[in-house]
Amino acid sequence: QLQESACIECHVSDKMNAKLRSIPQNWKVSIHSQNNVSCHDCHGGDPTDPSISMSHSRGFVGAPSYKEVPEFCGKCHIGILKNYLESGHGKALRSSGKGPNCVTCHGSHKESRYIRKAGIDIINEALCSQCHSYERAKSMKQALFLVEKKIGEIDKELTVLESEGIFTEGERKTLFSIEAQFRTLFHTVD
Repeated sequence: QLQESACIECHVSDKMNAKLRSIPQNWKVSIHSQNNVSCHDCHGGDPTDPSISMSHSRGFVGAPSYKEVPEFCGKCHIGILKNYLESGHGKALRSSGKGPNCVTCHGSHKESRYIRKAGIDIINEALCSQCHSYERAKSMKQALFLVEKKIGEIDKELTVLESEGIFTEGERKTLFSIEAQFRTLFHTVD
């Protein structure tokens, strides 16, 4: 529960640095919160006891440095990490320390943008043109759009079937797997 977390209680308190007080609210609207991924799931520690919540003996790892972000997120997003590390973006980050990492596109709860669900909308001129021209990204987005559209159509068709009482659990699992594989492809850009 949000109210029972030592992480949340500390971050919203007046003692916290003002820049870090928005973290709980940004987390609350993020894809992580929507999927019951809480503070300690990523950052470790003990959310039940304020006196040891940030104890390294309880697994607290804190926030990663900019260059460590991919491995930090990759603890759960394993396939995406593998593809990202082999991509132009991953190679740039490893070689210069300045390439885009996960939060460049997906945001983080440490800033005004919250962690967003993967999707084609993340490929946009505002984000991509921070590092390079948007033209190539735009053409890739157009190609990916057709697949994204088809996945959405199948999802709607399954919803209609479910409303008619048809059991679609197997099909839902298959669609989820296909969508996950498709999202992983976003990270192979070179």
